[in-house]
Parts: sequence; C-alpha cells; structure tokens
Amino acid sequence: MEFHHYIYIAFAAFLIYFIVISQRQRIVTKRLKKWKDEWPKSELIPVFTDALGNNWYTFKDQLKIPAYRGIQAEVMVNQADMCMTPKMLNTYINAIQECLNAGQIVQAYNYFSRIKERTSMLGEETTLLNLAKTFFILEGEDPKNPAPEFDKRKEEIFKQDPEARAFFLLRAFRLMNDASEFSSEDILNYLKVNRKQEPSLN
Repeated sequence: MEFHHYIYIAFAAFLIYFIVISQRQRIVTKRLKKWKDEWPKSELIPVFTDALGNNWYTFKDQLKIPAYRGIQAEVMVNQADMCMTPKMLNTYINAIQECLNAGQIVQAYNYFSRIKERTSMLGEETTLLNLAKTFFILEGEDPKNPAPEFDKRKEEIFKQDPEARAFFLLRAFRLMNDASEFSSEDILNYLKVNRKQEPSLN
C-alpha cells in the first residue's frame, strides 16, 4: 500500500471518530438519566393491537422505565440520534477502506459524506424501529428485561403488518423529535425517501 493511502485511512479514522463523539444530544437523551428499580406493572398502558392480534403497551412515564430496559433504551436513543447502528458504521468503514485501497478516492469521499448526512437526518427506519422495540412492550413480555426472542417477534410483526410498522415508526420518530408540525404522512414519506437514497454497500 502506498504512503498516501495510509494518510487517507488515518484521516478516515479520525473523521469517523469525530462524527461519533460529536453526535447531537437530544432532549430525550437527557430524560433517560433517571431509572427506577421498583416498578409496578400498573405503569403500562395499552397503545396498539396489530393485525395478528398482539396487544402492545408502553410506559405511562418514561422516567419510570425499569432500570435494565432503561440502559438498553439509552443505547437505542443514541443510535437513533446518529441514525446509524454500529453494524452500519462498520459497513461504511469497510467500504471506505476498500475504496482507499483501490485508489477510489471520490467514492470513499462519497461514503464519508453519507455518514455525515446520516448524523444530521431527523430519523432513519432501522434505528427508529430498534428504539420502538425497547419502549413498546408485547403482551406476555417482561417489561423489566428486554429479551431477544421478543425483539425477533416484533421484527416479524413489523415485516408482516405495514400498519404496525408505520404506527411504531411514527411513535419512535416523535419520541426523538419535536414533530408537531409534521403530519404522519410527511414523516413516513421523509423516512421512505431517506431509505431510497441509501447507497448500496454490497
């Protein structure tokens, strides 16, 4: 590898690090600083019944979300704030490295630009649905402890029931943003456009 390639890779690593540590901190993140271990089930309220007949619930007061779920919630909030999961970021990093190794500087810069664009977006579907999986509880799920099997059930419901997917995308979006001036249609169209603009990294 030529010396200038190492320079580009070093610059790439610095830029990505800078983006990650300088991510915006929204009001909702500040609200997630106090967790409560003593938590009654009466704090759940029904919010939705999906097409498969599953009942969904959420918390009356987000400050009283159970402690263990609260830890996961803060991780999901930060990812939704960046509009990027760690897997997505690693995919971009690998693509950038491949471009630099091949001397494709312009394409590498395009990937850098997309990372920057993501951090300024109002929302992104994958991270918003991950947030919804944490804040909204299926009937029979333990509200205190998120479980992989329930996360998978929720993902399947989002795939099979477009109405449920739209409902929870909207709820998660409004959790992250002051979206009072946007209609539901505006928000869903915004997320759809962002998804279509995403470059293929395969």
